Amino acid sequence: YLERKLSAAHPERKEVRHFFNYQRTPAAGGGHELLAYFLQDEKAYRLYDALGKLNLAPRYITTPAFLWVDRLSQVLPDFGKEGTLLIHMGAGECLLYFYFKGNHLFSRNVILSDGPDRMEALTFEINQSLYMFSQKTKSELSRIYALAATPDGPEAFNQALGREVVDLAPLLADRATIEV
Repeated sequence: YLERKLSAAHPERKEVRHFFNYQRTPAAGGGHELLAYFLQDEKAYRLYDALGKLNLAPRYITTPAFLWVDRLSQVLPDFGKEGTLLIHMGAGECLLYFYFKGNHLFSRNVILSDGPDRMEALTFEINQSLYMFSQKTKSELSRIYALAATPDGPEAFNQALGREVVDLAPLLADRATIEV
């Protein structure tokens, strides 16, 4: 069913039927919904083809947003019950991961400019994304977490967004990255 639906919705990507996964989740009005995730980046298809020609095709493909689902569900007790934003700040970019009831909803990659208006531009992008989140989920975001490259990151976001932004680093400090 999903192979046909994805192929019909994206006829320009014939390979989409090989690059998807799905999850069954409870629906708001009872019953269940089907969430389908599929590879959308054309570069990823070309990379997979190039690796395949070298006999290096990966067995599994994932994204940072999906990897964070497991980590966040381990350290945040209400992660599966509410809307969550993870702001992962790097030196030259900021990754925004939006989750709703423990499921990845969408991500944004914001390239950061150098200069004094850097936080203003990022705040604008976050606010635009918050609006999109509320439209998609018909609810408001409950929590914002930040993993910042600088120690003042969460505090800077508190001021810029006008709401509490929790520093994720202390919550992850006692957790092993890879369990043996």
